[in-house]
Amino acid sequence: MNCLDSSFLIDYFDRSEAVEAFLNEHADAPFGAATVTFHEVLFGQGKHAGVPVQEVAAKLDWVEPLPFTHGAALRAAEIRRTLEGQGDPIGIQDALIGATALEHGATVITRDDDFERVPGLGVERY
Repeated sequence: MNCLDSSFLIDYFDRSEAVEAFLNEHADAPFGAATVTFHEVLFGQGKHAGVPVQEVAAKLDWVEPLPFTHGAALRAAEIRRTLEGQGDPIGIQDALIGATALEHGATVITRDDDFERVPGLGVERY
């Protein structure tokens, strides 16, 4: 499973060539995104243009929502404690997304290098 990060979906809406190339190269792969990512993208996309949230959501019907579970909450807390303890804190959103991906056995697809610091998380840049 590929867990698409917010950066990927934002670039998708911006019609990024890198995103288009990635999707073409992985046409048969399953795509998901953390529910936290859905929130972030649904809130941000179209906000200034007045595009309804449901309209934005409809354009992402090809992406499976990966729920933030209790197990993901535990993992996110561990991730944040570990990285903060190393003097290298991670943002809350990235911890929640990374933990969700780990919980679902998914690789995060991103252009954000913060995920590479999450222990045990598979990360692929596009």
